Amino acid sequence: MQKKSIYVAYTGGTIGMQRSEQGYIPVSGHLQRQLALMPEFHRPEMPDFTIHEYAPLMDSSDMTPEDWQHIAEDIKTHYDEYDGFVILHGTDTMAFTASALSFMLENLGKPVIVTGSQIPLAELRSDGQINLLNALYVAANYPINEVTLFFNNRLFRGNRTTKAHADGFDAFASPNLPPLTGSGNSHSPFKYAPLRHTVLVS
Repeated sequence: MQKKSIYVAYTGGTIGMQRSEQGYIPVSGHLQRQLALMPEFHRPEMPDFTIHEYAPLMDSSDMTPEDWQHIAEDIKTHYDEYDGFVILHGTDTMAFTASALSFMLENLGKPVIVTGSQIPLAELRSDGQINLLNALYVAANYPINEVTLFFNNRLFRGNRTTKAHADGFDAFASPNLPPLTGSGNSHSPFKYAPLRHTVLVS
């Protein structure tokens, strides 16, 4: 069986930052080097993935509608080449980006998952590894063909999510709408209630 292939749009955010004397800073190529050292991402059951690093890496607090348009165009350009899409993003405006993209990307037949982390991937106890692992796995194995946000073992509908906490891993919530899935494992698989309508990248 051929492996699925996932396109990762690395826009910036804490997940790929490196420790420095000035604190955590974005460093080009650092995320890719860390992923190469993590065998979990290269297990047989994981999909192949290609990382496209944006230049410059963006601080999500500076994200603008023009940046949302750029991300949407990036996905549109590569839409036919990949089975799913993961967007790595800072948490400050992650929910805004997920919501905007949910209206900009129409007629989706493939998953688009926005994720990131509160602690850089290279640091001890980072939530980045589990968030990215799950986002890649869900994008490759579940037909959740809409824009979603994955964080702390929960998958939320992109346009029903808000940042609830600045600290801690449980950063996002979906008021008045339960998560689309839990984390899923061999004893408790993902469950998903699909949208009632179908939507296409135009």
